[in-house]
Amino acid sequence: MYLNKYKWKATTMDDKKVLRSLLLCVYYVAVLKINPSRAESCLGTGPCTCDFLGWQFDLRPLTEAIAPDQPLFTYVESSDKYEYNPCKPFKATVNNGECAKIKDLALSLSTDDCRVLGEQSTAAFKGDTNDEGGIYIHYQYSNITTNNGIIKNITRISEVHMLCDKTQTFFMKEMARNLVSVTYKFHLLTPYACKPVHHTLSTGSILLILFLLAFIIYLLAGFAFKHFYLGAQGVEIIPHYTFWSDFPLLVKDGCSYTFRCCRGPSAYERI
Repeated sequence: MYLNKYKWKATTMDDKKVLRSLLLCVYYVAVLKINPSRAESCLGTGPCTCDFLGWQFDLRPLTEAIAPDQPLFTYVESSDKYEYNPCKPFKATVNNGECAKIKDLALSLSTDDCRVLGEQSTAAFKGDTNDEGGIYIHYQYSNITTNNGIIKNITRISEVHMLCDKTQTFFMKEMARNLVSVTYKFHLLTPYACKPVHHTLSTGSILLILFLLAFIIYLLAGFAFKHFYLGAQGVEIIPHYTFWSDFPLLVKDGCSYTFRCCRGPSAYERI
């Protein structure tokens, strides 16, 4: 026979505390499940390679099909011709002006003469996966020239933003948004900028599985204890039966309490 003196009856305050703990647990599990991503930055290991946590960004396979000293990408805009090789120095098609003096050319702009937009030795990976601009390679070229006794300091900055495109490889210049800016911006679309997909469980999924396992153990242990030790029968074998039978009402009370806290007291309550 079931011993009533062992029967558990939660007070209203106990019920609300338990319900609040359950709701908080479900909330945090849901947040981790829905938003498992976090910003990733990479550590540059070469002019066109960098290491993320668990994977590597590597553009070197793109250069395997071209001859040495050749640009990998060419983009023409009106009379301007941009040439780029992220991995190896190259000779510009119009190999005069500044480009003829550089042995470490990464990015160039050719019109009647050739201007250097970036050197391989200055390549630096910046940004992270959650930035609007994503991961990009930063280049710089600095030079001091003298013309008719006037010393001129030339500094050019270029950014090549890496975009994932699983179907094509394409290089293009970004439309100028700021006429005052001296930064050249480009986009490189390539499958090699795509993060490998690893089918692993997220933190939220792991916590959800642990929560379900703990709940199953709680039920099985509760069934065994109440049946074999207390001699419970029927629905009374359910652990904390009173709480679970009142659970829908507790959810209603909890929601009402939460929304009352969000609103200020009514005029009647202030009086």
